[in-house]
Amino acid sequence: MQYRRLNVDELRELELEFVRFLAQNGIPASEWERIKSHQPERVDTLIDEFSIEVFEQTLSKVAYLEWRSPKDIKTFHFQEDKIIMNGLLLKGEAAIDFTEDLSGEQMLESWQASGMAGLQLFSAERPIRTSRNQEIFILMEQGALISRDGALFQLLERLKTDS
Repeated sequence: MQYRRLNVDELRELELEFVRFLAQNGIPASEWERIKSHQPERVDTLIDEFSIEVFEQTLSKVAYLEWRSPKDIKTFHFQEDKIIMNGLLLKGEAAIDFTEDLSGEQMLESWQASGMAGLQLFSAERPIRTSRNQEIFILMEQGALISRDGALFQLLERLKTDS
């Protein structure tokens, strides 16, 4: 499968969208009940198709991802043909934890207040190898989260150009 099947909780959250999906495919509620009772393989196929559609719609709107650990941040900007990654690595001991729910500016303030333990800024860029959506999906499955505004990526980009 191109992505993965949505789990039961995800399907519950998307129940109205699934009903619309079934209707668009000419399957009214009564037919769906019959399919569930008599064609379990067709149920699997329809759920797989719906899952792909949900992921395609969602991933196509993603421009930025963030991945965080207590001492490391990686931010990703997805363009049509390449991925740009800006990261920050905390070296040494500091009272900052990048997994805390702080804005980029608040993290930098906390870092400065903690005695300015070593901070390494890094960056990389590479072409998209498979498809843009597949690359985003893989990173999300590894724990990266969608960043709606890309603020942390932009902050690291500014720090990169200032240094």
